[in-house]
Amino acid sequence: MNFVQEGLYDKVKPLIHIVETFSLVSYQSVYLIDYYRQNFLYVSENPLFLCGRTAKEVKELGYAFYIKNAPEEEQKMLVEINRAGFQFFDSINTVERNKYSISYDFHLLNDGKKILVNHKLIAFLLTDDGKIWIAMCVVSLSSHKFSGHVEFHINEIAYRMCKSKDSIKFYRHNLFEKLNVANIKEALAHATVYKLI
Repeated sequence: MNFVQEGLYDKVKPLIHIVETFSLVSYQSVYLIDYYRQNFLYVSENPLFLCGRTAKEVKELGYAFYIKNAPEEEQKMLVEINRAGFQFFDSINTVERNKYSISYDFHLLNDGKKILVNHKLIAFLLTDDGKIWIAMCVVSLSSHKFSGHVEFHINEIAYRMCKSKDSIKFYRHNLFEKLNVANIKEALAHATVYKLI
């Protein structure tokens, strides 16, 4: 593959901003992969995908993140899925690509425990000559419904604040009432719109 001029990456900046906003509003674990440079262009702060690291640390690790945090027996599968996925996206004309996504499950190791996550891959071709491939990946707990996903965060918040889960639920309920919202997505949207975060 030929060298990609730095100026071409200016096309990526609006995409990064959109993905960051989506992550904040939805509280989804989202990251962008640059398949040309084999690194992450953006990693959300959501702790689900970070395996105890900061978003900055994961971004700096790039592909090495998978080597350090995916079980060894699944790493070959991840390479094969990505290769097959991009062959598939490459076979579709550029106008149609945004109609498709690839979803698969794999494990991440967090404190030695395997966490089954669902990984949704959405590909973008950002240059006409096909030099910059960007994939947006949305990660969620595979074996949990949304309520379980929220429970994961309540446990994490309670642990970090040295409070009980019931206290965190009480604070959350009061916050929802004050903001006049029904759930965490609405609360995050409200906070983003009114620049509270």
